[in-house]
Amino acid sequence: MRTKLLFAFLFLSVGLALAGYSEFCFSRSGLTPVSIPILNASTHITTKFLSCANARYRIGLAFDEPGELRFAKPDCIGDPHDATNECAGIPSPFKAAWALSRGSRVVQQGFAPETIWRVDGQPFLLFGASKVEMLQWYQLDVDVISQDARMAQARPRLKVEIWTEKSFLYDPEFQGIKLAARISYGLCLFIAGILTVSSLVARRELNSVVKEDVPDVEAE
Repeated sequence: MRTKLLFAFLFLSVGLALAGYSEFCFSRSGLTPVSIPILNASTHITTKFLSCANARYRIGLAFDEPGELRFAKPDCIGDPHDATNECAGIPSPFKAAWALSRGSRVVQQGFAPETIWRVDGQPFLLFGASKVEMLQWYQLDVDVISQDARMAQARPRLKVEIWTEKSFLYDPEFQGIKLAARISYGLCLFIAGILTVSSLVARRELNSVVKEDVPDVEAE
């Protein structure tokens, strides 16, 4: 009985540890692993994310209230890499330096651009785009140099997200690892529950047998 409880505790511990760590990793991954509101008081931002695919990720500022940004042509979509486009961007009041690193190696770094363009139909201050490898931890550091208080009305948000033609798809290998992890910790928790219930039932049966073996003194 004690052995069952011991194994139940071990499976419970392993299951909870695996569940906590794996769900933490999954919460830092996905199609948009980073989405952080930019506050006026923020001067340095550090965040880590786990890549879920071998893909290009874009880094920059999106806006929860894009209507607060005054574009000369609101419906016009501009490409900051296309010098021939006729859409005018707007000056960005956000000045910052940023760096993307993996471990001790800097993958890419630079400064926030001076112009906010419409990217994929929405205003986006594109810092840069980088190719990342699946199942690797990356760290993004942003040092805010200055920002205009009026920009806060547009509610800027620091984002890292997959930027590919098939951005709606996860890498099948990552999906398999995610499923395997959840099955593993689910199985550990299930076994822990079975062992606990079995131990309690065995104890109850033992107590019943002991009571039946004890002579009824009052009846005698």
